[in-house]
Amino acid sequence: MVSPQEILLSVIVVAALLYGVSVVFRSLGDRFKAATEWRQTLDERLDRLEKDLKRVKEIAEDSELSEAERRQRLKTRAFEAARELPLPFLRNLPAGTILPMISRSLGAPAASADIEEFEYKHERVDESETSQFGRGVHGSSRRSASDAWSPYAFFANDVQARTSTGSHHLRRRLK
Repeated sequence: MVSPQEILLSVIVVAALLYGVSVVFRSLGDRFKAATEWRQTLDERLDRLEKDLKRVKEIAEDSELSEAERRQRLKTRAFEAARELPLPFLRNLPAGTILPMISRSLGAPAASADIEEFEYKHERVDESETSQFGRGVHGSSRRSASDAWSPYAFFANDVQARTSTGSHHLRRRLK
C-alpha cells in the first residue's frame, strides 16, 4: 500500500515538473517572438538597402548619359511611377479637383517615347460618350501654372486612361 506521504510527494514532483515545463515553453515562446521581431527588422533594413542600391545604380547609369538622355530617363521613371487613372477613380473625383498628370505615346519604344507632364482640372465623366478606349472624361488642362486652362477630354476604362485619339497613355503623376 502507498502511504499518504508518498502520494503527496508524487503530487509535488508532478507539479514541479509541470511548472518547469511551462517555464521552458514560456522561455522558448519569448525567444521565438524576439527572433520574429529581429527577422522583421532585418527584412525592413534589407528592403531599404535594396532601394538604396537601386538608386545608386540609377545614378551611376545616369552619369554615363548625355543631358537629353538623362532628362528622358527621368521622365520615363516618372511615368512608370505614376498611377493609373481608372474610371471608378474618376467617377468619384469631385469637379474642380486638380491632378498632376503625365502622358506617354504608345507608338514609340519606351526609351524614345514622347512624355509630357501637365495639370488637369476635372469636370465630369460623360457616361453617354463611349469609344473603344472607354467613357469620355472632360475637364481642362494646362502645361504650367502661368498658362491658361484649355478644354481637355480623354477616355478611361476600368483599368487605364487614354487620350481622345488613343495615341497616348495617361496616368496620375505622383507629387
